[in-house]
Amino acid sequence: MRVNNVAPLIVCTVIVASALVGSGVASASKTKLAQGPHIPKGGGEVQFTGYSNGDGPKSTAVLTGAIGDYGEAIRTTSGNSAGSEYNELKLSMTRGSFRLDIAGIEGELGKAINGAFPTHSSTCSGEVSVSGETPVIAGTGTAAYKGLQGSLHMTITINEVEEWPTCPKTDTSPYLAQSVFITGAGMVSLK
Repeated sequence: MRVNNVAPLIVCTVIVASALVGSGVASASKTKLAQGPHIPKGGGEVQFTGYSNGDGPKSTAVLTGAIGDYGEAIRTTSGNSAGSEYNELKLSMTRGSFRLDIAGIEGELGKAINGAFPTHSSTCSGEVSVSGETPVIAGTGTAAYKGLQGSLHMTITINEVEEWPTCPKTDTSPYLAQSVFITGAGMVSLK
């Protein structure tokens, strides 16, 4: 007598396929598109958080409130920048991108760090924090952010530990550990 083995095979295949899809193995992309409602035409308040473990140009970025999205924040210079100082923050999110003008807050950060870091020379550690306005740069919005306008009031906080006992350093040798947090909130809308 012949036994029908097709049903157990189908059940086993469905279980394995479900496990692969659930774990992301079968998905085409590692980044999922933010699925919530899109920005209301009238706009609203947005909160921003960015964080990294170093002072390089890239951070993880999260937007909440009138915008629910996530991605990467990249400090950069505009094409018409006179120097090599960062003056824009490009937010590359899952639904598109836009840029913030960070020239003012970057200038304040440079002044705060210049000759004053680390703030606790006995432990070779410190914190620097500055705040300022970062307006959306007109015409930089793409996809869901096309026509985005507004401004965020941001705070940048850097915590750092340098090698003891030689601090503050007069050279550019690396720190032992660093965290950079950017937070902010403001009103945005679409044209």
